[in-house]
Amino acid sequence: MKVMIVVTHLLGTGHLARALTLGRAFLAAGDTVQIVSGGFAAPQLNTQGIAIVQLPPLRSNGVNFSQLLTPDGARADDAYHLARQNALCAALQQMQPDVLVTELYPFGRRTLRHEFLAL
Repeated sequence: MKVMIVVTHLLGTGHLARALTLGRAFLAAGDTVQIVSGGFAAPQLNTQGIAIVQLPPLRSNGVNFSQLLTPDGARADDAYHLARQNALCAALQQMQPDVLVTELYPFGRRTLRHEFLAL
């Protein structure tokens, strides 16, 4: 089975660490796993055996998630979000997973709803 896990960690790396734990469990069961990450790279985490697709990264300006920021600290504009959305949809088309796991959405990450709805 092919499994795609989509995660965007906006403050720390906890959501990505949990996605990787799920990914390792799927791998142990003999599945193919790809994680699409929309947060910043976290080289300290074990990604061995798991394909990672890195979207243009975002981070939050605080715990209320009212502003999403690019790597240079600028507010992410529509063009930046569209680039992420296009990369996300391209990853889906390329892999064509049997299972798609999304982090939090629709119960959280609503600021990224356009990406998830396009997916």
